[in-house]
Amino acid sequence: MSSAGLQIQNGGDARIHWVRGRADLILSFSPAADERTRIDLRARILGWGETSLPLLRPSNWWTLPSSGALEGDVLAALKAHCGPATNSGRTETEPP
Repeated sequence: MSSAGLQIQNGGDARIHWVRGRADLILSFSPAADERTRIDLRARILGWGETSLPLLRPSNWWTLPSSGALEGDVLAALKAHCGPATNSGRTETEPP
């Protein structure tokens, strides 16, 4: 990860040296219409950064916004692995 600027509320400026990142994925499965399964996915992205003003943070973990790319990749992999469901309950890759 690269360094990024951080605006402090009092108008000062600090620099963050990003050391590592972490993504927590939460998947929820629930029944949907036509014998399908609804998958809800949430991602929590955290970065460990060392700031030039360390006394301002109780923790070096920072919650970062998600671009949605990780969530999209995971859902695409699930769809590719499990296959899109048809109304018959079989996947499109299964023979009739």
